[in-house]
Amino acid sequence: MPPPTKLATLLGLYTVVSSFAAARRSHGNRATRPNFGPALPHRAYHHGVEPETGSVEYLTTAALLRDPVDLALSTHKSTHNGVTHVYIQQVVNGLQVTNGVANVNIDRAGRVISFGHSLHTAEPALFRRDGFRTQQDDDPSALSAPPATPRLAPSDAVESLAQYLNLEFRAGTLSTTAVASGFLPTYSDEPLFFVTGLAAAPATGIPARLKYVQVSGGELRLVWDLELDLGGNFYSAVVDAVNGDVLGLVDWVADAAYNFWPLPSTDPDSGPRELVFDPAHPVASPLGWNSQGTDDQNMKVFTSTIGSNVHAQDNVDGRSDWRDNYRPEVNKSLVFDFPVDFNEHPVTYVDAAITNLFYWNNMIHDLFCQAGKFQQVNLGKGGKGNDAVIANAQDGAGFNDANFMSPPDGRQPRMRVYIFDWLSPMRDGDRLRHLMHEYSHGISVRLTGGPENVNCLGWGEAGGMGEGWGDIFATITRLTPTTPRNQSFGMFEYVTGGIVARKYRYSTSKEVNPSTYGYITKPDYWHVHPKGEVWAITLFEDSWNLVDKHGFSPDWFTPPNTAVHGTAYRHFRTGRTTALNKDEERKPAGNVILLQLVVDGMKFQPCYPSFVDARDAILQADEVNNAGENACEIWAGFAKRGLGAGARSGGREDFTLPKKCGGSKVV
Repeated sequence: MPPPTKLATLLGLYTVVSSFAAARRSHGNRATRPNFGPALPHRAYHHGVEPETGSVEYLTTAALLRDPVDLALSTHKSTHNGVTHVYIQQVVNGLQVTNGVANVNIDRAGRVISFGHSLHTAEPALFRRDGFRTQQDDDPSALSAPPATPRLAPSDAVESLAQYLNLEFRAGTLSTTAVASGFLPTYSDEPLFFVTGLAAAPATGIPARLKYVQVSGGELRLVWDLELDLGGNFYSAVVDAVNGDVLGLVDWVADAAYNFWPLPSTDPDSGPRELVFDPAHPVASPLGWNSQGTDDQNMKVFTSTIGSNVHAQDNVDGRSDWRDNYRPEVNKSLVFDFPVDFNEHPVTYVDAAITNLFYWNNMIHDLFCQAGKFQQVNLGKGGKGNDAVIANAQDGAGFNDANFMSPPDGRQPRMRVYIFDWLSPMRDGDRLRHLMHEYSHGISVRLTGGPENVNCLGWGEAGGMGEGWGDIFATITRLTPTTPRNQSFGMFEYVTGGIVARKYRYSTSKEVNPSTYGYITKPDYWHVHPKGEVWAITLFEDSWNLVDKHGFSPDWFTPPNTAVHGTAYRHFRTGRTTALNKDEERKPAGNVILLQLVVDGMKFQPCYPSFVDARDAILQADEVNNAGENACEIWAGFAKRGLGAGARSGGREDFTLPKKCGGSKVV
């Protein structure tokens, strides 16, 4: 066996020592441009590694790395199953390769169980550095090596991007401020330059970092990596530092006692509001929802809709500045109870809308706290702090939409929820189905590829799944113990007046929803939202298969295979607590198992996953969490919607079960 590369050595050391597509178009200042980036044919996901033969040396062969490569590592350990997820960022000539990433999953015994990568596998040339000029050594083998000296300044790259986005600017008016001298090797996330002078951008400037990007032919291109906040859009772009071509564009904004509307009555048409006291989960938010600090002795309690998990306010002007915006204030009793009259314009009940927004952002945070951790203070649970969600109710930047901007860990995401003007009077959009869909974008982008890399779900099948997870989380959390299997669900009917904002309702009946994996090849499925509908209906099938097998529980907060503490549990649906009978046996329920498997699958899958990759990651999560107990039920759901054993990426569908599950076709 060949000696391990630097990649294998680093991992060896570690194991020794973890808008929705609505029926009517939204309108506002948000532009709609498709995300794109280079296709990487060598991208791979190795999930069939046998633990007894898998080792860190295996990674050398799997990645086809011929020479040691500089790498930046981050890790996360899932406490419920003991799996450590190692996230890898490739570095060449001291510069990050933006799409040169890998993830390695290691079980509690230190064995590699899966590995995905899109690492650049060619040998990097040797360079010597001379200030801003970097020259190749006089070595014939280095003649085709990637350049290390940009021909374009950061301001030139911003001009190219502005032209591509049709933004107004005057040539020669942009200026560049250096934050670090020279192009020295750095693995930090600090910007090297700021470009100012673009009217549409913040006055603080546009961060610019010098990096590489792999293009489809395997070549490395030197690029300026830019972040452009336009309010309604927040673009992450890579611009060729030699010729000014825009090689990739990802919009980090994805469309789509508290008195609130509980589940499944998440809107006024389906039930009254409820006043719920102390709904914060004791593990996820031990200091409550209106505090910030490290413990009971070192915390500040707010009497408005501010806390460690979310800052909720109105944003009538639609601006990016939010800190001084209006929030409802109460006294020290912290009872947020405000009147509502739905016969009036939504602005008349903005206090109730902000309260509903605050409540559900916190409740979703508590449900997914091990996945996202959007918090100002992480209380020693890992990850970076200072990233509570900025949640804007009745945002004036547009109408008929909601969106979520997901930056890397340690930077605050932003949720905008608009007023819907399809009906009279207009309707407020701060409802759980919208909020759950949008919040899930933050969860999926932070878990896929690691919390520092938020571009893994930018386009194609990966981008479609980003939308699909939002729909499935918003749908399955509407289920109750009495929901029949044949019930179908739409999306966002309250604000649309009953119009289903999807091509089909979510139903396990193919007569109601005929979607299968092959649909993503249809002309009207090129966008991420229709692709997301196909992924969501597939997971909907899996959810019912597991509920049929294991039953349903309203206690979404207790993960399967986790000991239950205390004498009561809290309903996610209503926010109320329910007493437990003494010595009551708590068996894992199908809905909770499914939720955990989908979240764990995000951690297992590689950056830029296909539907097939994500399917295999969920199956692997069941193998790790439940010894594969639910494999055939999961396969049945996938096979019914065209992701059977013979399915291939790109929409090549198959309806066959694997041999271990009978090998038959599912119709």
